[in-house]
Amino acid sequence: MGSADVERGISASTELENKEARQGLYCLGKLFSFLLFFYVVVFLPLMLIAVDYNEYGFKQKRSTGSVDTTKVYQSGRFFVNPDMRFKSFQATAHTVHFEDLSVFTDDKLEVLIDLTFVYFINPKTLANLHDDYEYSYRGIAEDKARAAIKNTAAKHKTPVYFENRKFVEANFTAVVKEALLEVYCELPEGTGFYLRQIRTPDEVKSKMLSQVVLNENTIQKQYEQDSQVIRQETTRMVNTINNNATRIREAAAATSVLSIKEATAVAQLLTEGARTSGLKEIYDILNLTDPTMKASLDYIRMLGAHDGADLAISFDTLFTN
Repeated sequence: MGSADVERGISASTELENKEARQGLYCLGKLFSFLLFFYVVVFLPLMLIAVDYNEYGFKQKRSTGSVDTTKVYQSGRFFVNPDMRFKSFQATAHTVHFEDLSVFTDDKLEVLIDLTFVYFINPKTLANLHDDYEYSYRGIAEDKARAAIKNTAAKHKTPVYFENRKFVEANFTAVVKEALLEVYCELPEGTGFYLRQIRTPDEVKSKMLSQVVLNENTIQKQYEQDSQVIRQETTRMVNTINNNATRIREAAAATSVLSIKEATAVAQLLTEGARTSGLKEIYDILNLTDPTMKASLDYIRMLGAHDGADLAISFDTLFTN
């Protein structure tokens, strides 16, 4: 063999080695590509996890189920350990409807209530909610709200529910708000509680109607009794006024008679005084001193005072000295 053959042998060997090297690199590249593809397809989705816009989330280990409540995650995508996932809670409004909720009032009558309230989880206290209630918080929140409403309903009389709805709704709102805080939830201000319909069962309506009729009958009887008392009092007052009027008339009549008698007596006294004075003047003018003559003159004057007297003067009888 010549040197040319040796060189060709060395060149062929080198080419073979280069080919094997290229094949090894190609296989290594394919393996790397496969691993990268496997990582992107399998592990990356496990590590990039989303929390929906309507949720709060805590990190939770897939292997053990333990939950990390130190941080609340809100909507977005987060890189986490492949062994991690999110344990989610509803972040939007929780709506509760109570239909035909039976409550008893202060006067021991049943009332049926339809109401709706809306509440939210407070993310600041979500860790407490998870530790104390976990996913059972919904039922517990509704039970506490129902119990609070029933307890408060017993403090109001039945007419209040129909005559002052705003007052009742404000009381229910306050107690439901306190009940939800016990479950680490919140009632929004102003628009979280709606008192829809209030009604009474048919048997309660019948009892209420009977009670109203009874009350009206009692009021009517009281009015009738009052009218009798007023009528009697009016009669008594009329009699009293009439008696007073009679006494006043009698007293006025007696006073007038007394006044007349007194006036008559005074007139007679004045008349007698005037008569006496007049007779004295006549006696003095006529120069009468004889008592018989004075008596005759007085008698003639008295006869002339009578309406039926008819006096005449006759000169047939002559008197001589």
